[in-house]
Amino acid sequence: LTSLPEYAAAAWYGLGRVALRRQDDAAARQALLAAVERYAEFGAAHYALAQLHRRAGTPDAAALALARQQRC
Repeated sequence: LTSLPEYAAAAWYGLGRVALRRQDDAAARQALLAAVERYAEFGAAHYALAQLHRRAGTPDAAALALARQQRC
């Protein structure tokens, strides 16, 4: 996937969503952060990160992720 950067963000997002469904928050965080590193304007990935932060009990980080999502 690294040779296809235009698809890499979507692939990482998909892996993050799978990890969220499995309640593997550490893997989800890693994959979603990889998605937004590859495509900073990936609103859905920022939203998923916000949900992950809410579940982790970090409302400030959730609010920041939502703000980033809204700018996308």
